[in-house]
Amino acid sequence: MRYARLDLVRGGSALIVVAEHLRNATMVDFQRASQSPAWIKGFYFVTGLGHQAVVVFFVLSGFFVGGAALKAGIQFQWTTYLSARLSRLWTVLIPCLLLTYVVDNVVWATAPSVLDGAFAETWHSAPQSGAYDASLATAVGNLLFLQTIVVPVYGSNGPLWSLANEFWYYMLFPLMAMAAAKIGERPTVMRRLACALLAVLVLCFIPFSMLSGYMVWLLGLAVFAARRELVAFMACHFRAAAAGLFGLFAACLVLSRLRIIPGVAWGLPDLLLGSAFAAVCAVLIVPGAQHAAESRFDQFSSALAQLSYTLYLSHFPLVMLIGAEFYRNERMPANGASVLVFTGWLVLLLCVCWALWWLFERNTSVVRQYVDLLVGQVSAARRRSRI
Repeated sequence: MRYARLDLVRGGSALIVVAEHLRNATMVDFQRASQSPAWIKGFYFVTGLGHQAVVVFFVLSGFFVGGAALKAGIQFQWTTYLSARLSRLWTVLIPCLLLTYVVDNVVWATAPSVLDGAFAETWHSAPQSGAYDASLATAVGNLLFLQTIVVPVYGSNGPLWSLANEFWYYMLFPLMAMAAAKIGERPTVMRRLACALLAVLVLCFIPFSMLSGYMVWLLGLAVFAARRELVAFMACHFRAAAAGLFGLFAACLVLSRLRIIPGVAWGLPDLLLGSAFAAVCAVLIVPGAQHAAESRFDQFSSALAQLSYTLYLSHFPLVMLIGAEFYRNERMPANGASVLVFTGWLVLLLCVCWALWWLFERNTSVVRQYVDLLVGQVSAARRRSRI
């Protein structure tokens, strides 16, 4: 079952992340725009919600990926699960690492100070001084989702940090669920103990910041697990619940954006925001009446959601290129003309990312078929060798 509203949120969240990075690289900081009209301040507020959008991503990932593993139940198999996950991750990640390599080399040739950290303070998202690393070892580490654990993110592609989080959450939940005998076909005691041990090792291996994010990820899984009960409840109390929950989420969003909630080191602001959005998901998964407009909405939401992964993984080197080539000396002021130019850049980024999606991500199912075929051939060869 597709959830069109969640698809729209997923695609919109990726767009907000791109918008924040692009605005940081092309327009002056909010402090220099404090005397601007209210709509400009609203523009800065919305385009400053990139971190909050990533929190929303984690909740949605728990709902969709964790939910798929939970739904598989006794039919869950690691080979099928890993084939699906790795095919999706690597089909986009490998081309985006190559894109980062190419773009970074262009920036090295024309504006090396960008990668040396000269703009880290003004752009807020450029590589830090002395932190840039585009070595082969770092590329391999990023392919194995070890960035922020063993190696840094590859090159200028800072958003890769969250991909390591996602991957280890993908590993943790099935291990914990199999240890608890919630998925998999009648796991033996030894297999459950092995899964529990592996889960403990993963928990000890990943940094604490990932653990706080995992709690947010599990909130999405909890919504999936209780989706039938939540939909039944919302059918009776939809208007009142929707108004209250959206109001709560908006309040948490503002508090998080203004950095008012304490406990950042422990991930408390993200946990509160994730809890509020998870509650909103209970509203968003309620089926709506189907009509022509709803069908067009579904198509738009699906298209935006399909682009979100490629958009998230590929946009940052391109943003760096725009900033390096056009805005090193002075970023645009906060006014309507600048917002129009910003919009033009954003549309261009969307077009480039759509081309990358068309070349790579849309073929994920084909890649997965090849992976499944290869796994099947390896398994068959092992069985023959045992005879």
